[in-house]
Amino acid sequence: MSERFEAGAPGGNASLAADNTLDKVGDLLQQLVASGGANAAFGEPRTVGDRTIIPAAEVMRGFGFGMGSGEGRTPGEEQAGGGSGGGAGGGTRTRPVAAIVVGPEGVHVEPIIDMTQIWMAAVTAGVFSFLWMRRIGRKVVIASAAEKEPSPRRMAQLLRGRWKP
Repeated sequence: MSERFEAGAPGGNASLAADNTLDKVGDLLQQLVASGGANAAFGEPRTVGDRTIIPAAEVMRGFGFGMGSGEGRTPGEEQAGGGSGGGAGGGTRTRPVAAIVVGPEGVHVEPIIDMTQIWMAAVTAGVFSFLWMRRIGRKVVIASAAEKEPSPRRMAQLLRGRWKP
């Protein structure tokens, strides 16, 4: 048995498709909220010798959805087209940030340093600084060619990015 699909729903029922999509989106949002407790940020405690270690993480979640519907006619079109739509998406990012250590000496937190992020930030800052200095250098050369010695006011404008030769 085959079923006809039009406007996003079997049998061409666009409102049924919208209701089903909204139900699915609502269910996903409920699951997202339910999984957002402290268990998402703290892992299972593990005992190693006389110490208990609890991993801690940064958890980021994002979610979005869109809907559409309608029938319309553009000028020059003989028949009104059907319409419908829908879509949803989401994602989660988890990054370890620390380990909580409980031992005979007490409780202390050992941070987890992500050297990859530090190096990426350093490289980005270095490239940005190089390009900015190169841009300023070009303006100084142009300013020097236009005037033998730029005035302090012109140099201040140059450094603020407001001066055009």
